[in-house]
Amino acid sequence: MTGEPGVSLTELRTGDKARLVSMNPEVELRLFGFGLFPGIEIELLQRFPSYIIRCERTEVALETSVASQVRVTVVR
Repeated sequence: MTGEPGVSLTELRTGDKARLVSMNPEVELRLFGFGLFPGIEIELLQRFPSYIIRCERTEVALETSVASQVRVTVVR
């Protein structure tokens, strides 16, 4: 995923809001099942022991190996 826009989800700080830009095809279908699509806004609630993000009214836990394959742009 080198050279793609945005940063890895793992680079966000707790409380950061971001917009999903892209994801590795290996995790794409699983994330689509959670309602996570490019363009949707998320908030990072927790980083350890897993990444917990909120998307609208849904909270989703992601392993670090999955979170590292998701690219986002921070929303200010």
